[in-house]
Amino acid sequence: MYSELKSEILDFFSRELDSPENNIGDCERLPAWDNFILGCASGDDPIFEEFRRDADVPCYTPWELFRTIYPSSGACAGELTVLCWVLPQTAATRGENSACRSLPSERWGRAKLEGERFYISLGRRLENFFAERGIEAVFPMGHPAEVRRFRSEKYYIASNWSERHACYAAGLGTFGLCDGLITPLGKAHRCGSIVIGAQLPPTPREYADIHEYCPWFAKGLCGLCISRCPAGALSREGHDKKKCESFLHGECVEFFKDRGFQVYACGLCQTKVPCEDRIPGRGRPELYRCFL
Repeated sequence: MYSELKSEILDFFSRELDSPENNIGDCERLPAWDNFILGCASGDDPIFEEFRRDADVPCYTPWELFRTIYPSSGACAGELTVLCWVLPQTAATRGENSACRSLPSERWGRAKLEGERFYISLGRRLENFFAERGIEAVFPMGHPAEVRRFRSEKYYIASNWSERHACYAAGLGTFGLCDGLITPLGKAHRCGSIVIGAQLPPTPREYADIHEYCPWFAKGLCGLCISRCPAGALSREGHDKKKCESFLHGECVEFFKDRGFQVYACGLCQTKVPCEDRIPGRGRPELYRCFL
């Protein structure tokens, strides 16, 4: 059953990424996202409790989130799987943003705006995909009444469900100096997750530390994302989310408004850096639409 379900999930993502909806909204209908990688974490993985203990805002475990949407479900935490995915930016979008220094490229903003709409649509269709197979599923970002952001004294902004941390739990990457998740296909991406009432084998976490793939934390090397940040929100000490948010909702929003659409996006720290499209020091893997 599990191998059959895996195959069907891969087919689903392949069809979605090939669909006309995956575009940046320009006249050429160019794709927003390129390729994908998938990973799984068990619903009772102790790491989710570690995330909760580290946070200073209320955080869901997979089981709590699942029971919030399905209160009558008899599933226990160990019978759940957190299925995670990473949708990387296309080489063309990354290239245009790499050439920018003080403000992001128009294409990056369009990829954020239209790509996010596609991402939400994909997650909701994935819920339906599982429902059609008799499997209860919760796409967290499709339930804004339950999944919310909070002001945090420790992290400035935090959520009660983190897509990046779910992907970390599912073996898909570790965090960098700018808080982006460095995956085998880099950190210029949109990641997502869904909690399903079925068991899929967990993806091994091939790292021991939450910052293992970042050369700055691992070896004191690189730090190129610091100079890429036009807001001065990055330093050797890490990511100043307040400065980052101010720039995103200020200069960046005005920049895109002048081009006829509204979005907050930047991504300069995600491009023209060694972790843009791979784990630094490693070749970009020839992974195409497959489980790690």
